[in-house]
Amino acid sequence: VGCSNLFAWNQNSSLGYVVSEILNQFIANPPRIMKPPQSNSSTPGPPPYQTQSANRTPSTDSDAGESLALPPVPTEFEELEEMSLEEMKKLQNDQDAFENFFKSLDLVKNPIEIRDEMHGNNIEQARKNLSYEDKLIKAKMDVDELKQEARNRREAFEVLAKRQAKALERFQPVKLLAKLDEKADEADMASEDVSSSFLSGEIDVNSFLKRYMELRKLYHLRHSKAVQFRKGNMQRA
Repeated sequence: VGCSNLFAWNQNSSLGYVVSEILNQFIANPPRIMKPPQSNSSTPGPPPYQTQSANRTPSTDSDAGESLALPPVPTEFEELEEMSLEEMKKLQNDQDAFENFFKSLDLVKNPIEIRDEMHGNNIEQARKNLSYEDKLIKAKMDVDELKQEARNRREAFEVLAKRQAKALERFQPVKLLAKLDEKADEADMASEDVSSSFLSGEIDVNSFLKRYMELRKLYHLRHSKAVQFRKGNMQRA
């Protein structure tokens, strides 16, 4: 059979068109049984006919997600050779008969079976994935709750951090020294007020001595601490 499309077979070829073309050639040129050569003939018989596609290796579809080997290119169709001329004409003229014959070929059934199997596996995997939907939704809700809790804790931490920074600001060396000087001045001024009250006769001598000594003692204590604090900072600097 000299079928140009069969010789030029590739992954984009239509197997049905090739079979139809071969069938038409069989009808136009029915095969004839050749008599075997005489045993005493010195002329050798013709070599068996081979097509270029006989030794062709199956190609693969590199564009597919998983490479699937194409079926080998057939060099002959035994199903057609076993048919009579009338059966071939019926296939040519009856589209339904041709479709049934075409689908009955092993070369066609095998890829269809593989396709159906892959289709079934895809459906099974899709159902398996859908079975995790409830778990994924619950997991997402748990994650959202944890995120909200983390945001709340961060806000609480920022509030406490600001409060801590404000509290620590009160105990900075410069501010502590200024506060100490302020309190020492208050004690000094209070002692002066007690002295003025005594001179004006508002308090007696015993009350004056007691109150005045307490305030002067407090003043000198605070003033002494301020002096020592300044000396300590100067030495560290």
